[in-house]
Amino acid sequence: MGSGGERAEKLYRGLGSRVGRRIFLLFVGCTLVPLLLFAWISLSEVSFELRAEADRQIRQATKSTGVTLAERLLLLQTDLDLAAAELERFGEDASTRSPAKLRSRLAGRFDSLFVLGGSSVTPMHGEPVPLPELSDKQKEHLASGKALLLSLPRPQAPARVALLWRFGFGPLGGRVLVGVVAEHELWELEGVRPNIGETIVFDGKGQILFESQPGLFPMSRIRSAMATDRSSGAFEWDAAPGKMLGRYWRMFVRPRFGQDWVVAHGRGRTDLLETWQSFRWVFSWTAILSLLCVTVVSLTLIRRTLGPIRVLREATRRIAGGDLDGEVGIHTRDEFAELGESFNHMTSELAFHKKELVQARDEALAGARVEAELVSSVSHELRTPLTSILSFGEILQQFGDEEPETRQEFVGIIVDQARKLTKIVDQMLQLSRLQNGSEIWEESDVDVGRWLRQTVADLPAERQARIEIDLPDSPLLVRGDSAHLTHVWFHLLDNAFKFSDNATTVFLRGQKLGQELLIEVEDQGIGIAPEYHAVIFDRFRQVAGDYLTEKARGTGLGLALARDVVLRHGGRIEVESACGHGACFRVWLPMVPSEESAPVPLPVNSCS
Repeated sequence: MGSGGERAEKLYRGLGSRVGRRIFLLFVGCTLVPLLLFAWISLSEVSFELRAEADRQIRQATKSTGVTLAERLLLLQTDLDLAAAELERFGEDASTRSPAKLRSRLAGRFDSLFVLGGSSVTPMHGEPVPLPELSDKQKEHLASGKALLLSLPRPQAPARVALLWRFGFGPLGGRVLVGVVAEHELWELEGVRPNIGETIVFDGKGQILFESQPGLFPMSRIRSAMATDRSSGAFEWDAAPGKMLGRYWRMFVRPRFGQDWVVAHGRGRTDLLETWQSFRWVFSWTAILSLLCVTVVSLTLIRRTLGPIRVLREATRRIAGGDLDGEVGIHTRDEFAELGESFNHMTSELAFHKKELVQARDEALAGARVEAELVSSVSHELRTPLTSILSFGEILQQFGDEEPETRQEFVGIIVDQARKLTKIVDQMLQLSRLQNGSEIWEESDVDVGRWLRQTVADLPAERQARIEIDLPDSPLLVRGDSAHLTHVWFHLLDNAFKFSDNATTVFLRGQKLGQELLIEVEDQGIGIAPEYHAVIFDRFRQVAGDYLTEKARGTGLGLALARDVVLRHGGRIEVESACGHGACFRVWLPMVPSEESAPVPLPVNSCS
């Protein structure tokens, strides 16, 4: 106990002198303040990234719910279309003469199903419910042959959802099939009722259709946020569980169903920022302990630095007292050298650990972002074919024995979508091999002109008829892998056909420009806006609308593969295009001097 008190007294003794205080302030300014500043900056940056990740989680959950609901509405529309077809076939006896599987399917998905014909109401299933008066816009939408969504208000409960479908011929009020959707068909779906957090769905007029926890969401706060941004946005509010973070997303289904829905998802701030709270706690205690360690070390160094000064002061007093025999044993060089070595060691250790911490943090955040983007892109590209396979598979499972022609058509669709999935996976694997350097290359002298002609010859006859070829007769020799280069030509030609009308011509040209070979593939299609020229070679990037609009089919990987292959051959690729004026893709490759060896012969089929 006495030894500890003596050690503490020695540590604080140095602060009694002006020199000691100055050195202590120097340590505070050069070490403690930068350490505190670094801790604050690091804490702020990590806080920002974790909050952004929490917002991305809520946004992804909101959009996933919206996409699931939109897909279910399309499936319900298909059911009404099938029911309308049975009504056209059997008339009012359809409720008894239609297939039992169809009746069971409709009864499971609609609580009430009835036909409006003028002033008459013909029930097919359940009890008819009164409908609100349709506006002129709703009547026009229904008359255009599209399904119409209606919200049916209920006292002290969310509104019901009704789907209207016009069929047959005659005036608008003649024959309208009305289906009141069963609640479990919309709100009990996986992806709609959340496992974590809460969800609310309401229509464009603010009528609530679904609440996972009634009364939780502040509608006034959501409307205020939507006044600034109608499509999507974030909001916060105070609730009984605590501070809540939320985000809304407008589904934009009005073009197809005559009514927009808004999906909002909210989660507790504590749940979202749990990782952040844990990190802040650990980081804060680490910073405090580091500060304590630095303080103790600085006081120790002050005491050791002031030792020679005290020895000199005592020796001076002895001399003033007449003691001339006193010897000053001060080894200034050795002591200050040790001090400098300790200080440099301390600062180097701090810099080393800082660098490791920053590098580990940056690598972790970068890896998380890359993984999230890849998962998002892959899931988005795989969702469409998987949804088609699942939807048509369910229909075949229930109605596969009804109409052979329809069954054959649906089986063809499932096969096409399965092939698309296979193509996406194969192209992703090839792109991964190209980027990590594991792809096998068999280099030789390749006559590009002959391979281009062979690629065209392997195309279907209807595509061959649309191509105009302008290639020189002399060999166009480059050094490279013939199979990979053939894939480049195939992807460029496939894009040209896919994004142009069947009545237009696709131009394939080649010419020598000095020591380079220029290959051009030009179409007369829809063109590409200049702002997309820099991104069309990225993975999964396609210049098209959303899933509810018309878009060209593809995987979004062809141009990325073509770019990597061209770069691997020491060449470059670019596009020249404008909206409505077609697109011209140009590929430059370094040529082989004429005295080099001859090209390898072509195989029977160069494209697969």
